[in-house]
Amino acid sequence: MLVVDDSALIMDKMIGVLQDIENIRIVFQANDLAEAITIVKEAEPDIILMDIFLQGHISFDLLKFLRSNYPALQTVVITNHAGQHYRDRCLRMGAHHFFDKSKDFDRIQEIINNN
Repeated sequence: MLVVDDSALIMDKMIGVLQDIENIRIVFQANDLAEAITIVKEAEPDIILMDIFLQGHISFDLLKFLRSNYPALQTVVITNHAGQHYRDRCLRMGAHHFFDKSKDFDRIQEIINNN
């Protein structure tokens, strides 16, 4: 499991949710694109929870990288930028799930348990 978010507050909240899930063994953390790519290459996580808004701007580069190199990796986008345009684009780019941080945060555990 890899969590990618540049907000320490959100990262802590996600880690807290993940610690309550029985089948989660190791949780890696990254706060930018480069760190996320390095961890994916080295640790080969089975699931990635990621924001698309990193370092002050919208970036689809991680989704592009994952789709090209790790198409089987379960990718869950959880973001405050949850407009239909972003949802559609992320799903087209290979995200398996897309959630709004402000109202769907509690669904993380449900998704992880079903994978």
